[in-house]
Amino acid sequence: GLLVQQKGLLLLCMLLVLLGCDWQCRVMGSNHQGTEFGTSGFFVGVSSTPGELIAGEPARLHFTLKDYRQNPIPWSDLVVYHARKLHVVLIGADMDTFGHVHPEDFGEITEKMSALGTYSVNFTFPLAGVYALAVDFVTEANNGPKEKVFVSKYLNVTVAGENPMQLPHLDWQKDKMTIVGVPETSPDKFTDSVSFSELQNKASESSSGFVIRMVPNG
Repeated sequence: GLLVQQKGLLLLCMLLVLLGCDWQCRVMGSNHQGTEFGTSGFFVGVSSTPGELIAGEPARLHFTLKDYRQNPIPWSDLVVYHARKLHVVLIGADMDTFGHVHPEDFGEITEKMSALGTYSVNFTFPLAGVYALAVDFVTEANNGPKEKVFVSKYLNVTVAGENPMQLPHLDWQKDKMTIVGVPETSPDKFTDSVSFSELQNKASESSSGFVIRMVPNG
């Protein structure tokens, strides 16, 4: 369906970001203290606690959503789609490490959070290296008559530590790539990091939704 297609495009764009490709993905700023990025009139401010992300240590990621007037987007202006209002997807440069979390997974959204337009998730990055991070939501906070708008924002984050990811050895000029669908387990969240290879081993027909992985043919 449309939501699965949107998720596939989202993750494919994240993979291209990791590979250094420019596919209409824009980032302003490079540190974890207050990065802000956005297109089409919507902005997402990103910060983390602690400020330096370290592999194996719990972190809290904060996202401040703003509309075209730079006003915070309240929780009531976010629309439930794919069972959640705000999706945070992380994928490692090893193209195997993966996380998919939502603010709702970690407790009640308070009035203060909604007033500030700031929503947070917890995540422990298992390995050091570069991760593509995407914030994905549907909102009715538009710059015209209210209508539902699908918004996806992307950036890279660097995680320090002594246990680095093993990067795939791929020749992008020679290897033909295939997008492989991996069933997700209900209810569509990976609060703890997982790997695509593990998901493929555990995949079952009863799972719902799909994530994608690019692999060389042969």
